[in-house]
Amino acid sequence: MAEESMRPPNLLVLLPDQQRTDTIACYGGTEVHAPALNKLASESVIFERAYVTQPICTPSRASLLSGLWPHTTGCTRNSVTLEQRFPTFAELLENKDYHCAYMGKWHLGGEASAQRGFRDWVSTEDVSDYSRFLISNGIAPDRPNNAFSRRFISTLPLELSKPKFLEDHACQFIERHRRDPFVLFVGFVEPHTPYNGPLNEEHSLAEVDLDETALTPPTDEVPLRYRLIRERQHAHAILDRARLPQLYYAGITPEEYRGIKQRYLGLVTLVDRSVGAILRSLEQFGLMDETIIVHTSDHGDCLGAHQLFGKEVMLEEAARVPYLIRMPGQSRSMRINQSISHIDFLPTLLETKSRSTAQRRNHAATKRLYGMVAEPG
Repeated sequence: MAEESMRPPNLLVLLPDQQRTDTIACYGGTEVHAPALNKLASESVIFERAYVTQPICTPSRASLLSGLWPHTTGCTRNSVTLEQRFPTFAELLENKDYHCAYMGKWHLGGEASAQRGFRDWVSTEDVSDYSRFLISNGIAPDRPNNAFSRRFISTLPLELSKPKFLEDHACQFIERHRRDPFVLFVGFVEPHTPYNGPLNEEHSLAEVDLDETALTPPTDEVPLRYRLIRERQHAHAILDRARLPQLYYAGITPEEYRGIKQRYLGLVTLVDRSVGAILRSLEQFGLMDETIIVHTSDHGDCLGAHQLFGKEVMLEEAARVPYLIRMPGQSRSMRINQSISHIDFLPTLLETKSRSTAQRRNHAATKRLYGMVAEPG
């Protein structure tokens, strides 16, 4: 490990939406084009069995930011606001010298302006900083009130994509605050649906393997709710086959499954390129040895496994996520096989920031991972 600095470490949290574990080589995704994440993993603590508290966007994100279970916060479904009485990581930070920024998908209430302890704020959803960026570049909105649909956004070139937009803002933030201790969350929307983007053909179909359960007929052992979800998704595919490549969740034949996964992997690469640029910005300003870097996701994606797409089910493909933590100066990887939960995310980060025991009492029931990641070498 690098010699300790008097400056408190920065924190960079990379949070793509709906990223499966097997999209990174350390989790078996050796065919996926993700060089930046693969390099990060080679220098990180790799949690082999990391699980979300609930495989849906809002509940999972609420647990990440508050350190509390969905049934405690009331965030048990999407589009529920995280109430003010549940403080977030940025609000719990003892050291007020940190400059905290949140960029990208929030999904815990209104997203238009800075909130919950974050001083810098870059919005990407609905009417947002990103929609204004597109309009300033001559792109006409396809929704009322100067908004853009996700399907429309998925057809834009790389230079106008959300990952590139967030990359530029994150790099600018790092440059501005290179002399200040900072906390930076970057919430990528991709590889969330729609499965479509500027790198659809980044991976050849020959590189795309189907899950062995993708074409296995469901049995009575499959929960009824899961079978009903499958029937709904297949009905969408049957009724709207002209738009199949851009549908949210659909696929019937092996070729369709493979094509959807091909485009999903293209979105992973799209995010990886922006992750690489952000990490290079840290290197440029000599901050790699001054920054804790965390990469995880709010949930996975069945992606055809069990003939399902998306999340919402307690299956390995949806509930298990990548979880990498690189400590300042770390130069080699270490694997942790112990099962851990996102409920451990916030107390672990507070531990790295030396929060007092009294100030952590609300999270005392959770396991803290600090001892696992503090001195990996």
